[in-house]
Amino acid sequence: MSQPVLQKNYVTSNCSPNEIAQLDLLEWKCNLGKYEPKSYCAGLVSQATLPGGDGEIIRVAGQTQISVSWTDTSGEQHSVSMYSDL
Repeated sequence: MSQPVLQKNYVTSNCSPNEIAQLDLLEWKCNLGKYEPKSYCAGLVSQATLPGGDGEIIRVAGQTQISVSWTDTSGEQHSVSMYSDL
């Protein structure tokens, strides 16, 4: 996935619900460490929390799956998923 491009200043502009959702997803992925360089997320988050971190939200047949993945310092990849019927 390529880095998203912010189309406007979301702090001073009126935003649609879809735009707010896109900004929330961008902030979440910046917090996880998804986007490089780090300067890309400047102003959105202070520091990424996971090395090589990423996240995904999938909705299928009324069930929501939230997954987070990362790479530890030895290079081993890890992931955790949570499911909800909401």
